[in-house]
Amino acid sequence: MIMVRRVMFIAPGERQDKLAANCAKEIHRYFPDWYLSALGGEQLRAAGAEVFMDYARIENARSLNTLSMVPQLNSVIVSIKRRILQAHPDLLVVIGMTPQFLAISRFAKTHGVKVLGVMLPKRWCWRASDMARLIDSVDHVACVYPYIKNALKNTGVASSFIGLPLPPLEASTLSRDQAREALSLYSDKPVVGLMPGNTLKELKRFLPMMLSVAEDHPECRFVLALAPNLSKAHLKSFKPDLRELGVWIVKEQTDVVLKASDVALCTSGRISLEAARMKTPVIVVEKCFGLRKDRFVTSGMASLCNLLADKPIVPELCQQKANARAMSKVLGELLDNAVSRETMVAHFEALSDTLQTKRPVAHNLAALVGNLLGQPLSTVEDSALACELDSM
Repeated sequence: MIMVRRVMFIAPGERQDKLAANCAKEIHRYFPDWYLSALGGEQLRAAGAEVFMDYARIENARSLNTLSMVPQLNSVIVSIKRRILQAHPDLLVVIGMTPQFLAISRFAKTHGVKVLGVMLPKRWCWRASDMARLIDSVDHVACVYPYIKNALKNTGVASSFIGLPLPPLEASTLSRDQAREALSLYSDKPVVGLMPGNTLKELKRFLPMMLSVAEDHPECRFVLALAPNLSKAHLKSFKPDLRELGVWIVKEQTDVVLKASDVALCTSGRISLEAARMKTPVIVVEKCFGLRKDRFVTSGMASLCNLLADKPIVPELCQQKANARAMSKVLGELLDNAVSRETMVAHFEALSDTLQTKRPVAHNLAALVGNLLGQPLSTVEDSALACELDSM
């Protein structure tokens, strides 16, 4: 017998909203009568969930200075807690386990609400104190990376690997020559992509050393992939001048730049994984702070590629090694060694297999929701199949 259930999503951002919305669609495909509510956005609303608070309210609070942000976020948290008490959902699905939402999860759990936490990439590393809070705050963890599930093995927290929600990369269908043509890169020189990060802070930290590398390698053509939230105006203060170096600047086409590159210089976040998906050899540079430093100290690795492979498959230049001289040396060695590049690409092929699941991520998450509420999707699928057979 299929029972009507109430599921509440906490999706405090665009990426979280998209995953929750896709999950909601899957839930309603199998359980059309289930009541879904959410802190979310337009995508969840379009998927049939009642959005009781827009995630823009959280983003607006986070954009304020610290003194103003704290009371605003506290107000949001109080409102969510009040909603949980009023609605008392059968399951709370928290996507992105930040400290603020761990507090909400713990509150829900203490009031008899089952909690499913979805670990997104921003929380791929946990301090011991965070892990202790996680154990007290959730009933089950949905992991987007296999190694997160492995890290939770001995904690007493039940966990499942649902796969990583990877956005499609349009340039993946292009050949290297087609990608270069799309960027108007008509040159026989080796192309080196520069991906210094998505924020102005990262740009200031990594672009100067990347430009020094460009000075050391006039035999290459360097292409800077400028993040969507940054502009060419942010580049005016950098020395040496990008135009003098002949650095090609491309905005909002990072995947095309990756596909066009023989080698990419990038930071340790999602961009290194995108390079792997594009089968483009990479050199990762990182200066780790906070959670990233904890992750680096614990594992000895900073890049997603190496963490997922559980071994060094791409060169990393971290902390004191993150300097222009070291980067220039490694770049020269990689460009001169076709076998090393081919080996790296072979590792990328194997890495892609570890991230893939038989079903889409949203389906896996919906199935986990059903299992936690005692309504496995397989039961519905079997019932549907039985009806089809009876009608034949």
